[in-house]
Amino acid sequence: MSDRIKTIDLTEMTIAKEIKNLSGEARKINDSKRIQCAKK
Repeated sequence: MSDRIKTIDLTEMTIAKEIKNLSGEARKINDSKRIQCAKK
């Protein structure tokens, strides 16, 4: 039983990390878009 809980915790941590990475990527993309717009 406790093993299952550990697995769920790990999965949630992994998902949280992925979400952080994705939002970081999205921010980078937005920044580069903003820079391109500013250059025009």
